[in-house]
Amino acid sequence: MRKMAMLGTLWWMATGAVLWAEIFSTTPLPQALLAHSAAVWGNRIYVAGGISDVGGLKGQGGFINNTYYSAVIGPSGHLGAWEVATALPEFVGLGLHLSAAQQGTIYVMGGTNLFGPRNTVYYASVQPDGSLGNWQSATSLPKQLMAHAGTVHGNRIYVLGGIANGVGAVDSVFWSEIQPDRSLGEWHSAPPLPAKLFGHQAVAVGSRLYLIGGTQGGSLFTGQGLPNGNVSAGVYRASILGDGSLGAWEAQSSLPLGLTLFRAQAVGSIIYSMGGFDGQRVWNGIYFASVGEDGTLGVWNELAALPQGLLALASASDGNFVYALGGGTTYIDAPQKSVYVLPLSSELLAAVDLDPDTLNLSSQGQWITATVELPGGEAPQILADSIRFTSVNGQAIAPIWAEPKPRSLGDANGNGISDWMVKFDRTAVSAAVAEGEITLRLEGSMADGRTFSGENAIHAIQKSPQAVRMHRGGIRKSPEGIEVEIPPKAFPGNPDLLLSIRRLDGQAPGQEARQRARAAKGLVAVAEAVEFGPHGARFEEPLTLSFPYDPAEIASGVREDTLAVYYWNEGGNLWEGLPSEVDTVGHRVRARATHFSLFQVMGGATPQAGSDFKLGEVYVYPNPARGGASPVLHIEVGAADRVRIQIFTLSGQLAHEASLTGAPSLLDDGQGPQEAYEYAWKEHVPSGVYLYVIEVSKSGVGPLRKTGKFAVVR
Repeated sequence: MRKMAMLGTLWWMATGAVLWAEIFSTTPLPQALLAHSAAVWGNRIYVAGGISDVGGLKGQGGFINNTYYSAVIGPSGHLGAWEVATALPEFVGLGLHLSAAQQGTIYVMGGTNLFGPRNTVYYASVQPDGSLGNWQSATSLPKQLMAHAGTVHGNRIYVLGGIANGVGAVDSVFWSEIQPDRSLGEWHSAPPLPAKLFGHQAVAVGSRLYLIGGTQGGSLFTGQGLPNGNVSAGVYRASILGDGSLGAWEAQSSLPLGLTLFRAQAVGSIIYSMGGFDGQRVWNGIYFASVGEDGTLGVWNELAALPQGLLALASASDGNFVYALGGGTTYIDAPQKSVYVLPLSSELLAAVDLDPDTLNLSSQGQWITATVELPGGEAPQILADSIRFTSVNGQAIAPIWAEPKPRSLGDANGNGISDWMVKFDRTAVSAAVAEGEITLRLEGSMADGRTFSGENAIHAIQKSPQAVRMHRGGIRKSPEGIEVEIPPKAFPGNPDLLLSIRRLDGQAPGQEARQRARAAKGLVAVAEAVEFGPHGARFEEPLTLSFPYDPAEIASGVREDTLAVYYWNEGGNLWEGLPSEVDTVGHRVRARATHFSLFQVMGGATPQAGSDFKLGEVYVYPNPARGGASPVLHIEVGAADRVRIQIFTLSGQLAHEASLTGAPSLLDDGQGPQEAYEYAWKEHVPSGVYLYVIEVSKSGVGPLRKTGKFAVVR
């Protein structure tokens, strides 16, 4: 059966039915940080230590000077100005340490600095004005640790694994009780971890502790100075016993991929993971899994994506918002200031699974099966007679009610959460849909009067289902008529991930910055901005985006034939134009893009000037480059203001960068003469696989980008 599908950037979560909404940015950190920590108490978020500047643990750069920051969490989730709190006792600062907040007290444990891994533990009380009191020393950890995991449960703090001084990764587990004066008692040992780990995460949900991911064995780098790639996707749980000790570790649903130096956050009965390093690259994915009534962890689902890949970031939650703060864009390097906010609100949504996931409209089959699951195991409270389909692709239909029989209450997908399995008449559903990918909305009522809803998508076809399951292509359309055409096999990641197309209103976060950027370029908006999700998703083949517009909405002085599609470059805080085609008869503007983000149709800056400027074929030869041969990048494009070349290692580290200007050459590679630039990477290049990003721009057009990879064999 089809996996529980994500509704763009929206999904139900947590006890009390928490909904994850659009990710937005807020007040950046006072300086770029990675390997820092964060904790929330009251209405403030506290950030301690971390690595700043460049170089990180491998030499250049270093730790910040024992600075502790705090910021007020506003009602909308935005943060106020960052303030300097009481300085940490470690005068050279800390990194890869652990922070926790409990009983109005902030605890900082272990970590590393210029003196190596530490076993020190400090605590400070949160003052009425949100500042911190003087730091005091608490009972030291039994080992000097960095990159360890930990969590608070009741009045106990747990510390798990990490890199021990002079040893490497360890499997030790310690716990200590918080004393009435907020100091810590002695540290006790608990059953060891299933493996020696660092860069992992630990969270407590109910009376159980969950251990997630991490790097198995060794230290941060191999003997050759490379990132340790022995990354685990394993997830385990242990019961927290009445005396504070732990039961045996039991395997749970694994992460979709190995992750280390990521962040995990538990809110209610949902565990989220954010960012991290998968052994080769820095990740921006966000996943979640729900904890069942018996403590069993359900299957991990992809939720959304951070705007950029981040590792060694910090995270914290106040129950209303989840924060992802700072982090590095390469392995223990390139720290960032960015702070991203993930709102949580209380609305009851259901996870809906449909079977079959391909509906043959010519079939004479009897049923379509829907499995309906609610967070917190509330499915037994559903009134089965109320379950019905109410809309197709956002358009209301006459309700199609679930059949009285057969139906059953159980756990159809085996994730430990109760669900209803109901049947719908296939003929009635087929009559309400058209061929293509369709989204069905299901609604129902609870015994206590509450209501719920959920959506999922299926393919509707007039031919053999086997021919369609090979593809993820097709045209998707929003209720407002916005379309995206996806080439076959272009949709990345989880094949059940549903895209979202959503217009933003004038109150959307970042609206003022986007307005200023429009004014700076003399652009005039013709329609509201449109968010395509999952935000940040990238595609191997370009997608075709098509936006309707109303000629009556075009401002005076803006020519209709100059309309174009622009996308919002978050990193540069500017709008960048895409080569666009204007259909003045059908009133549509079309453009091609290789990523999902925020798009808007605008005019006024003559974006069509140079519309014949196109980026053609891009490749590297020889590929692989063997022996002493230099890899040559071939870039087919007309005269450009600039050709920017960036080459990255598979771990995401920038290996080389160059810019080309001037006129291209007329080259013939056997396909006829073409205008093209060529660039040879002539310095010594170690063996390996490399990724390239080519960006070309010309006044009024671009930048246009293409990516690819090549190999070097020495």
